Amino acid sequence: MMKRCFAAIFLLVLVLSTMGGCIRGKVQTGQLQYFNFYYYILDPAYRHEYTVNREDECIIFSYQDGYADMDPVYLSFEVSESVLRDLEEFILESELYSWNRWNRHPKNVTDGDGFALKVIYDNCEINAEAYHSMPKDFYEVEKNLELFFQNLILVYS
Repeated sequence: MMKRCFAAIFLLVLVLSTMGGCIRGKVQTGQLQYFNFYYYILDPAYRHEYTVNREDECIIFSYQDGYADMDPVYLSFEVSESVLRDLEEFILESELYSWNRWNRHPKNVTDGDGFALKVIYDNCEINAEAYHSMPKDFYEVEKNLELFFQNLILVYS
């Protein structure tokens, strides 16, 4: 009886973990619809933010850098479908899907850095955010992600 109860609970947890999100450590591939990543330093008002969004028949990339109240740099332009494919490849290669459900906010920490990530596929989502407590290899992945988007800006602007 006890084994069946544990098996039922395990099955229920497994089913619930796949609803509305990607399983941590494994992505259920689908078509990428939306990608947003922002990284801030010392103050949430200063940040680098990258967004790629499929809107109807086009794909829009937008970028913001700087303090929100001090004329930040803001760019927005249409990009090709290949950008989404390259971004999907980046997500898989850097294992961004393993950050799903990462949510760390230490108490009594008043300075440092933080990030938020939201990736929406047509069949699941990846969500992560933290302040002063980053996932493994965060800084390397963040640097490579910034290079990815800076190259995109050079190509399209």
